[in-house]
Amino acid sequence: MQSNRSRSKSRFSNENIGCIWNVFLCFSIMFWRRMNEGNGEGGNTFQFPFCFSILLVNITFSYVLSYFRHKEKIELTSLLRYGLLTSTLFHILSVLFGAPFLKNWDRTISFSMLLSALILPSVATCAGNLGNSLNFSCFEWMGANELSTCFGAWLGAFVIPLDWDCSWQVWPEPVAVGAVVGCGLSSLLKLIGPAITTNSAGYKMYWPTKYFVHERHV
Repeated sequence: MQSNRSRSKSRFSNENIGCIWNVFLCFSIMFWRRMNEGNGEGGNTFQFPFCFSILLVNITFSYVLSYFRHKEKIELTSLLRYGLLTSTLFHILSVLFGAPFLKNWDRTISFSMLLSALILPSVATCAGNLGNSLNFSCFEWMGANELSTCFGAWLGAFVIPLDWDCSWQVWPEPVAVGAVVGCGLSSLLKLIGPAITTNSAGYKMYWPTKYFVHERHV
């Protein structure tokens, strides 16, 4: 029982670290976008060099957090492989949902790398569960953050076809902004909201991912 409580406490602490980093990163991205608004190619500020840099920064953060916080370290090569695989997966999903495949293909790749970068802080909390292949088990208790990121991107897509003639309506500007805002808000709500609730059955649940993690306490 004592070891389970210690492990839960450590895991919750790691989750908070990931959320704090997400809030800082998303705020920095939006601040950078505001400062460089209008300087991007065709109204798009989320270009390949910037998105690739964010991915590398979050890979570094995940590796450092794993090195100092977990007994089982996540290898740097595993994180690099994870970033490549998730970027490929998001690229395929983006094309299936209507993103340009041939025209502006570089922008689609940039958006895919941005999504991959936004979910990587969650990987840093899973204590070496990556193994040698793609493994989503570490998202069981951080899943709400990833869902909010994808939901924000989905909402951002609604403004692209509108006849507003705004420079920021180009792909993938509004979708990328939606993903960043969704990720940042989800992490912020996690930090300022009630951290732990207990239901009548005696299960400790970590807010807002109470549907992802249940731990029995007797």
